[in-house]
Amino acid sequence: MVKPYVERAGSTHPVLVDRSNITGATFGVKIVPYALALHTDGTVAAGPFRADIDDPNFYEACRAWAGGAPVPELWSSRIGSPLSSQAREALRYLAESQKALSRGEREKALTLLRRGYEKDPENWTIRKQIWALENPDKFYEGEKPDYDWQKQQREMEDNLRQ
Repeated sequence: MVKPYVERAGSTHPVLVDRSNITGATFGVKIVPYALALHTDGTVAAGPFRADIDDPNFYEACRAWAGGAPVPELWSSRIGSPLSSQAREALRYLAESQKALSRGEREKALTLLRRGYEKDPENWTIRKQIWALENPDKFYEGEKPDYDWQKQQREMEDNLRQ
């Protein structure tokens, strides 16, 4: 799922694909995509912060920083916070769902993701995994995911929860 976006961005640096969401759990991030800027020694320079390769400001900030410029102000709005026990349990379901998917067990993965969603409905990684499995055309057809559809889906789900 990440490869087309990395290619479109023209990225020449390594990209972490965290299928088990270990990085997200470590930093308390519940959305995708997000980014961390790392120094060459592996220490965190900035982040986590929202990543949007379609935003020309974000794209240029990445290029400038990689070229030696200071950490951009754009990256100062750090996302993430300590996770509750419910959120940590949801991440365990997410990790188990990824194992099920790797074994080709789509329905089991969906069941696990739905359990994770019940524990932490604000976890966008889990929500988007469910949506992508149930509606792959909204994620994998065209140049980018259908964000309008995602917004409508979110509103519908949020209204059902209230």
